[in-house]
Amino acid sequence: MMKHTHQSAFRFEAKVLEGNRLEIQLPPEAQLYLSHDQVEVIVLFPHQSEQVDDPSIQEILAQIHKQRSETRTVKQIDQDLEIERNSWDS
Repeated sequence: MMKHTHQSAFRFEAKVLEGNRLEIQLPPEAQLYLSHDQVEVIVLFPHQSEQVDDPSIQEILAQIHKQRSETRTVKQIDQDLEIERNSWDS
């Protein structure tokens, strides 16, 4: 027999206290049915852009444009495409 459960969620913002502690006070309506129950707490850390080493889309596109050969003609591009298409058949 499957046990049906009902989940409720409350969203909070909290400051991390000294010693990496969190203190959460549930709203009064939560106390009615959660008193002494075990709950799951998920902590979402704020995005810190200075720690991200991934390049932005603008940087990626600039790098692609720098690598692109300016000397290829339309005819050369068509030839390269034809060679690639022919390789699929073999």
